[in-house]
Amino acid sequence: MAKVIGLHVKSKEAGGLRLPKLPVDSARVTADGIEGDYNRHRHESDNDNPDRALLIFPVETMQALNDEG
Repeated sequence: MAKVIGLHVKSKEAGGLRLPKLPVDSARVTADGIEGDYNRHRHESDNDNPDRALLIFPVETMQALNDEG
Protein backbone atom coordinates (compact mmCIF):
# COMPACT_ATOMS: atom_id res chain seq x y z
CA MET A 1 0.00 0.00 0.00
CA ALA A 2 1.31 3.47 -0.91
CA LYS A 3 1.40 6.36 1.53
CA VAL A 4 1.08 10.04 0.64
CA ILE A 5 3.82 11.95 2.43
CA GLY A 6 3.13 15.45 1.13
CA LEU A 7 0.85 17.58 -0.98
CA HIS A 8 2.24 20.77 -2.51
CA VAL A 9 0.69 23.50 -4.64
CA LYS A 10 1.72 26.77 -6.26
CA SER A 11 -0.82 29.48 -6.90
CA LYS A 12 -0.96 31.40 -10.16
CA GLU A 13 -0.15 34.56 -8.20
CA ALA A 14 3.14 33.07 -6.95
CA GLY A 15 4.61 33.54 -10.43
CA GLY A 16 7.84 32.09 -11.73
CA LEU A 17 8.65 28.63 -12.91
CA ARG A 18 9.53 25.41 -11.15
CA LEU A 19 9.63 24.90 -7.41
CA PRO A 20 9.09 25.59 -4.59
CA LYS A 21 5.51 24.63 -4.13
CA LEU A 22 4.01 25.16 -0.71
CA PRO A 23 2.73 22.27 1.42
CA VAL A 24 -1.00 21.98 2.12
CA ASP A 25 -2.87 19.80 4.62
CA SER A 26 -5.41 18.57 2.09
CA ALA A 27 -6.19 18.88 -1.59
CA ARG A 28 -9.00 18.14 -3.99
CA VAL A 29 -7.93 16.35 -7.15
CA THR A 30 -10.06 16.82 -10.28
CA ALA A 31 -9.59 15.97 -13.94
CA ASP A 32 -7.79 19.33 -14.23
CA GLY A 33 -5.29 18.57 -11.46
CA ILE A 34 -5.08 19.71 -7.86
CA GLU A 35 -7.34 22.65 -7.05
CA GLY A 36 -5.27 25.72 -6.24
CA ASP A 37 -2.18 24.45 -8.06
CA TYR A 38 -1.03 26.37 -11.12
CA ASN A 39 1.50 25.00 -13.58
CA ARG A 40 2.68 27.83 -15.84
CA HIS A 41 4.42 25.50 -18.33
CA ARG A 42 1.37 23.25 -18.67
CA HIS A 43 -0.87 26.30 -19.12
CA GLU A 44 1.30 28.32 -21.52
CA SER A 45 3.11 25.63 -23.49
CA ASP A 46 0.97 22.52 -23.19
CA ASN A 47 -2.56 23.89 -23.69
CA ASP A 48 -3.56 22.76 -20.17
CA ASN A 49 -2.97 19.12 -21.13
CA PRO A 50 -4.78 17.06 -18.44
CA ASP A 51 -2.21 14.27 -18.84
CA ARG A 52 0.28 16.59 -17.10
CA ALA A 53 -1.98 17.76 -14.30
CA LEU A 54 -0.56 15.72 -11.43
CA LEU A 55 2.92 14.48 -10.56
CA ILE A 56 3.45 11.60 -8.17
CA PHE A 57 6.88 10.25 -7.36
CA PRO A 58 8.68 8.33 -4.59
CA VAL A 59 10.04 10.15 -1.54
CA GLU A 60 13.50 8.89 -2.52
CA THR A 61 13.28 10.99 -5.69
CA MET A 62 12.45 14.11 -3.68
CA GLN A 63 15.34 13.40 -1.33
CA ALA A 64 17.72 13.02 -4.28
CA LEU A 65 16.53 16.31 -5.77
CA ASN A 66 16.96 18.06 -2.43
CA ASP A 67 20.48 16.65 -2.14
CA GLU A 68 21.32 18.10 -5.56
CA GLY A 69 20.23 21.54 -4.35
